[in-house]
Formats: sequence, C-alpha cells, structure tokens
Amino acid sequence: MKRNKIFSGETSPCKTFKKDHCIVWVCLKNRKSHWLKVLFSGNGFHYGGIEITHNVIAWTPLSKKELQSDKGYKELTKKEKVLISSFDEKTKE
Repeated sequence: MKRNKIFSGETSPCKTFKKDHCIVWVCLKNRKSHWLKVLFSGNGFHYGGIEITHNVIAWTPLSKKELQSDKGYKELTKKEKVLISSFDEKTKE
C-alpha cells in the first residue's frame, strides 16, 4: 500500500466516516486506469470479496451523493489524469 496516493489528504479513507471500514473510489492500474467503488478495511481494498490492494494506485472517499449512485465507476478528472500519468512514469523507472 505504500505506492497508493491519497487525493483526499486523509491518512485513511475511513477517518472520513469514523468507521473501521467504508466504501471508497479506488483507481486501478490496468491497461487503462479507471475508478471503481470498493470496500476499504484494515485488510486493504476489496472488490467482490477479492483483495485488490496490489492493483490500487489511488483512492478517495466517496461523497454521500456518489455513494447513493448506482454507477460502479467514475470518470477521471483532468487533475487525476495528470497525477496518475505521473505515477505511471515513476513506476516505469
């Protein structure tokens, strides 16, 4: 998890919710980086019961509006695209 970047500025996504687990957006690094809603707990990031921490390059807590949305992903903002491309460059070195 040391490679994960924290867009929210929090040390843990769960601090926002005052719980030991919560739903967050994570950015997965695949051929095309994309955001996905997952569960975060003390054991890492989980999607469908599978731990995916090693694929996570960034995370940010969900807003209440996003949490109520049935959308399973979100588009990268321009700022996030720039940050993620810089992560990709660092991992290539």
